[in-house]
Amino acid sequence: MRHGLALHGAGDTADAFTSKFAYVATNTDSVAWHVPTADKKPSVSDALHYAGLAQRRYTFPCWNIDELAESAVPGGVLLGFSMGAITAMRLLHESKPDTFSALVCIAGCYSILQQVTGFYDPPQRTNTRILFIHGSDDREIPPALSRECATGLLRSSHTVDYWSVPNAGHNWTELGLHTQGALADRLVRWINTQVKGTPAP
Repeated sequence: MRHGLALHGAGDTADAFTSKFAYVATNTDSVAWHVPTADKKPSVSDALHYAGLAQRRYTFPCWNIDELAESAVPGGVLLGFSMGAITAMRLLHESKPDTFSALVCIAGCYSILQQVTGFYDPPQRTNTRILFIHGSDDREIPPALSRECATGLLRSSHTVDYWSVPNAGHNWTELGLHTQGALADRLVRWINTQVKGTPAP
């Protein structure tokens, strides 16, 4: 059984996200999912990543990246939505190269500061298979930021898939991931394929 870590969006809780995530979680083979509630007061660095130059307005609890990295189980699956996706991307950078077999970044990027710098510096080469899912009409985290991440990772020889969801905004339900449907089923198949195709640690 693989360890799965699922990270919710800003202002959400583990209980609420577990309910939204239930369809995907119950249909992924051989993955035991853990959904922690964010409970750390954001530092200036956190706020800059999650809100860019508007960081002073960012007050939502987040996670301790170092603690997540230390507790990561080798060969696990990492999934994040919105703030959780930014956290997942940061965790990819902070973890050892083969810590995660797969990473799913939903409606997120590496940092909102990409809007200012226009640049994403990918981590060292890993064997982690990476999937981005982003609504074409997302106004909270522009899809251009996740595309920039995907492009940078591909140029660095990472294995990356990118799924754009037409007419979807920054919302788990709008993306169609809350219940059985084309995208949720496709995501389940993608995760199951990565888990089956990667030797257990």
